[in-house]
Amino acid sequence: MPNSRKVRRAALVGVALLLIGANVWWFTRGDSAPVADFELGVPLGQARITLRDDEDLPRYDLDGALWRVGGGPLSDLAGRIRPLAPSSTTSGDADRFLAIAMAANASPDDMRRTLLALARAGICNVAVVQDGDQSLTGDEAAVPVHHIVAVRADDGARVACVPRPQSAAAASSASR
Repeated sequence: MPNSRKVRRAALVGVALLLIGANVWWFTRGDSAPVADFELGVPLGQARITLRDDEDLPRYDLDGALWRVGGGPLSDLAGRIRPLAPSSTTSGDADRFLAIAMAANASPDDMRRTLLALARAGICNVAVVQDGDQSLTGDEAAVPVHHIVAVRADDGARVACVPRPQSAAAASSASR
């Protein structure tokens, strides 16, 4: 019976090495998880948007890669940045946001490209009003203001949103 003990030991050592090898392969393989299209933080508060304001909100033109209001190009996003309501619990740059309009049939990629333009311009707090939003039928509606954490660029790289002071020069570069 000494042979059966050696065979059993060799088999167990072989199985153990196989399991160790499988674990090493599993945890070191190059297959990475897909990058999210965009990452939004916790809502910072509520923006009060009226139906009248909805018509004047900037909209990102995906084909021309520029911002528009009422069909015309917009050169100054900084002038459109608003303060959050005093009841919000934010301070500093977090108390300012940009309200934008988005088509009702916008795809996730349309949203990604719009948020990417904002992230590259250093505008990290945004309230998105969707066309045909039923909550805008009254005098005003509350729209959540989200913080843009990061957006996936066209090449797959993760672009973090870093807030920048919004001057007219910085905002006009957002429309290029």
